[in-house]
Amino acid sequence: MPGYLLDNSDAVLKLLEKVDRSNVGLQLDLYHVQVAEGDVSTRIVQACKSGRLFHVQIANPPGRHEPGAGELNLPYLLEQLDANGYVGHVGCEYNPSTRDTLASLKWATNFGIIPRIGS
Repeated sequence: MPGYLLDNSDAVLKLLEKVDRSNVGLQLDLYHVQVAEGDVSTRIVQACKSGRLFHVQIANPPGRHEPGAGELNLPYLLEQLDANGYVGHVGCEYNPSTRDTLASLKWATNFGIIPRIGS
């Protein structure tokens, strides 16, 4: 992101190479990658090949909404993570596009997640 010490994923991966510590890695925020760099699929491949991808975060631009409510094909990008060997967690940090929480989680059912409210 503009104004940050490192404003693109290539710069971060180069720094991680220099730091060369097993406990220092990349959190790849797909929302910010799309907004700042584009070509998210290529960035995923590069990050996976680096061996430094520790965490992935998703939201869909332009409104920072859930999968299916923006310009990214997040199911495809999640498949790319799998295909390139990523086995870590994927966090969701988005603003629901609706006031209905369950409706904003409907996308997750395609991944075997059953959204529910309460215990």
